[in-house]
Amino acid sequence: MKNHRCDYNILLIEDDEDTGQVIVLNLVEEGFGVRWVRNRDDALAVLQHYLYDIAVMDYLMPGMDADTFIREAGKRCPRCRVMLISAVHNLTEVAGRLGVCCWLQKPVSPETLMEALRKC
Repeated sequence: MKNHRCDYNILLIEDDEDTGQVIVLNLVEEGFGVRWVRNRDDALAVLQHYLYDIAVMDYLMPGMDADTFIREAGKRCPRCRVMLISAVHNLTEVAGRLGVCCWLQKPVSPETLMEALRKC
């Protein structure tokens, strides 16, 4: 479904330029409001001032670890759900440990991402 109006705001946390651009384009095309940051520290700063429905986060990134981010993000924006995207082989185990709403294996197709966001 293309070009429908969506009232969900997405915070994308992705350090890879190419991946980030593709995800942002897909989200915008589907009508999502989206803000892209390239690290978890910036994401926490954004969450202090703006409300998001879902944070789509790469698992393996330099800097703050995913556990710390999820704990701190929950304090700043309790209603914000976290979706994990990653190329790690044990993503189901990692996602279960972190307690995220859903997870996707990279590379992520636009269709799979949209379906997961709607479920999340």
